[in-house]
Amino acid sequence: MKQFFRSGGFKVIVIMLVILGGVCVYSAAATPVTPAEQAIAALAVPLQRQSTALTQTVTGFWNRLFHYGELEENFREVEQERDELKRKLVEYEELKRSNLQLKGILGIKEEHPDYTFEEASIISRDPEWGDNRFTINKGTRQDVQERDMILVAGGLVGRVEKAGANYAVVTALTDPNFQVGAYDNSTNYLGVVSGNGDSCEIRYLTQEPEEGALIVTSGAGGNCPRGLLIGSVKKSEKQKSGTTYAASLEPVIDLSRLTDVMVLTGFDGQKEEP
Repeated sequence: MKQFFRSGGFKVIVIMLVILGGVCVYSAAATPVTPAEQAIAALAVPLQRQSTALTQTVTGFWNRLFHYGELEENFREVEQERDELKRKLVEYEELKRSNLQLKGILGIKEEHPDYTFEEASIISRDPEWGDNRFTINKGTRQDVQERDMILVAGGLVGRVEKAGANYAVVTALTDPNFQVGAYDNSTNYLGVVSGNGDSCEIRYLTQEPEEGALIVTSGAGGNCPRGLLIGSVKKSEKQKSGTTYAASLEPVIDLSRLTDVMVLTGFDGQKEEP
């Protein structure tokens, strides 16, 4: 700003304003009589117009200059309001997730009053395994044990593979090391669901399942209750044995979007670990 006041352009503006001011004062005070005075008066009219325009421009510049601090303060206030709105939006999303989680728990509790849960949040995912393995923020201090099943309101997610004091590592149903007894809900034929890295599949069905058939847990082994939804049949084929069928499944849960889960810590008929 100091450089502007010292510049030649600023000096030219000042000189022009002085000259124009003198011409305007002269033309306003004198009554043109002689041809020379009439010529000066004729010249003064457009100069007055230019002077008015220049004065308005300079006035606008000074107004903007002296109101810059006020505008800067207003801008800071707007930024603060924006940050506050972002914070409230995050709080709203957290509250909405919590409400949905609670609604899901209440729905399952109404259907299965014998179930006991521990709510948990996903705190990290294994970069090597992607969505197939993740860590939750609950452990043995919250009664979370190895082989406890992990679910959400929509269905089965996986099981606890390892439990620490305040954390647990979860193997998702798409992990190749995951297996659980299951059956075709439309025919009641039994099979075994296992992960294949990208999705999961059911094998050893003695009857070919229909496309879209729902696959649910059978409760075999006592570590998982019967009736938890796993997914739906996409495509089936006869296995190499020639006597059983296998089918690829579409998991009911989108693992990539999970942020909160429920640990099933107990249910009627649960097998006691030795």
